[in-house]
Amino acid sequence: MDVISLVRERGGVMHRSSLRRAGITSYRIRAELNRGQIIPIGRNRVALPGTSPNVIRAANLGVRLTCVTEAQRRKLWTFNDSKLHVAAPEGYSAHHPKSDDIVIHWSLGPSPVVKDVAVEPLVNVLFHIARCRPLDYAVATFDSALNKKAITAQELRRLAAAVGGRFAAAVAAADGRADSGGETLFRVRMAAHGVHVEPQVVIDGHPVDGLIGKMLVIQIDGFGPHKDPKRRARDLAQDRRLSLRGYTVFRYSSWGVENRWQQIEREVLGAIAQGLHER
Repeated sequence: MDVISLVRERGGVMHRSSLRRAGITSYRIRAELNRGQIIPIGRNRVALPGTSPNVIRAANLGVRLTCVTEAQRRKLWTFNDSKLHVAAPEGYSAHHPKSDDIVIHWSLGPSPVVKDVAVEPLVNVLFHIARCRPLDYAVATFDSALNKKAITAQELRRLAAAVGGRFAAAVAAADGRADSGGETLFRVRMAAHGVHVEPQVVIDGHPVDGLIGKMLVIQIDGFGPHKDPKRRARDLAQDRRLSLRGYTVFRYSSWGVENRWQQIEREVLGAIAQGLHER
């Protein structure tokens, strides 16, 4: 295997001794460094150009990126957290870093990890998220992984049977049809009231983010696409079409779902109390 592929498999950073154990000679390592295919990190490690600073920092600390930090690097939806979430190997407690911006996860995930790797495999990332974050936020990340086809529902179900606990609870609530974290947060929070939200239902040839009962449509606007005026005009036109067909349409922002939930909760439960979801 070539040097680039080996380093990429380890998350972008690799110890030189690990490269030599894989059959890469010191001469070849120097040649790749001279060509700029890899770059030196300290005295003992190399990295791919453009590797995340968080990955490099984790490698230098002797830990692995995991939980929300690694989920963000993989472009999965997750709650923004400025702290560095890392998994520590066994025997690390005697010299772990003392820093307010580091969260260390001591539990071992379900997947064994190759020594000297700087990032956790996805199943371990999800394992730590399920134990670290509230259920609704954990499910949103699980949904994102399913939606992006980073993992299959069958894999998650098998893992849930083996791991149990909060991981199994997140798997039970996950649904990969959600297009955004805001949609998942809304669905999971309404489920706590016994209200089922069917995601991504096609009405009048257009998908809606959620449908409660037969007639209450929920639309959740994300942070990116809805800044486009043309997209916004198209969405509002769809709302009017649905209203003319007798639907009640509630449109919220993802920011509102995260930060103004009590108001949204009152409005939606009030609409259900009035029977707007059925008529």
